[in-house]
Amino acid sequence: MEFADFDDDLFVEKPENKKSPSEYNARVCEDGWFLDIAPSNIVSAEDELGVLKFSSEYYFMKKNYNAARRKFEETLDILPESNSTTRRECFEGLSRCCLKSNDTSGAVQYAKQLHSTSRNSEQHSVSFTMLIDAYLCSKRNREALHAAQSLTTLHPDNSQVWTKLGFTYACVYNVAVPNVSKLVCAHLPINSENSEGTCAVNLKDTNPSLLHTGSLIDESDAVQRSIQIKDEQHINDVTERGVWLVCACLQRAYTLLKKTEGTAVGFAVSYSHLYQKHLMDDLQKLLDGNSLSKLQEAVHSNDKYCNTSTNSTPDNGDEFIDRGSSKFKNDDKIVDVRSIGLSESSFEEKWFTWL
Repeated sequence: MEFADFDDDLFVEKPENKKSPSEYNARVCEDGWFLDIAPSNIVSAEDELGVLKFSSEYYFMKKNYNAARRKFEETLDILPESNSTTRRECFEGLSRCCLKSNDTSGAVQYAKQLHSTSRNSEQHSVSFTMLIDAYLCSKRNREALHAAQSLTTLHPDNSQVWTKLGFTYACVYNVAVPNVSKLVCAHLPINSENSEGTCAVNLKDTNPSLLHTGSLIDESDAVQRSIQIKDEQHINDVTERGVWLVCACLQRAYTLLKKTEGTAVGFAVSYSHLYQKHLMDDLQKLLDGNSLSKLQEAVHSNDKYCNTSTNSTPDNGDEFIDRGSSKFKNDDKIVDVRSIGLSESSFEEKWFTWL
């Protein structure tokens, strides 16, 4: 708009050309400067928290777990109750320090405290993972199994979660999965008898009587379906049912990796192939070719049954699936984290209906 024959440009203030800031030189600190800082140089509570946090993480990286534990404890002593994020970091750090120093009771204690502060699916994912590690190292395998099932309920399309669940079942039923144990226990001080089992059973020479393929999504048949178990006691015995449970988890993890390998880039490609190889090696050690084929069919059919029942993302066979899509991310408004702790029987009834 023009006013009194004046151009609009006359009324627009032109921005001044600001001078470029003077050159900034970052302060160069010596390695571990926060370890010997004088108290007089700490001028605020934030500075003190920062120094303690740097120190605890530094000691953990250097594998001085006792020193790291002391620093985490000092951080908790001065931490305000409102600082829930740092408090959770301390609980997780303390639990991991205890694991590394073979204090399994302390690891469980801090993992429980971490879990008690979880409020959404992301926080529950961290605390359930920590509980699984702590319980496995404590040989409290049944409690580890419950945490692993809860984590799987949160992330049913995550191959790592199913791999960890399969390993946990292997610990419960004393089934040897040496290749998977290398993947799951790389960061845990678990001895070989707990991670690999004292003996292995394979179904190559047995009749897979527990496997019932067929009308897996027929509701009338599902009502009449029953699980035949010779020994129903919850003890760490190698049973046919235990082998099927372990193999079902490993097979589902393998299937998920196969479906998503097209989305892998960079180092994730070799990582995916490594996981697939280790999973299949253990599956082939436990099952013969015929039993493995039946298992694959049963797992695939049961996935379609679960997807139909829960209206989750359908299983499209070998069709490419982008698991990075936002539709696969948990929405806290939809996922009720208070109801994820299914009973063991309910979880197995949902995911292993073919047994």
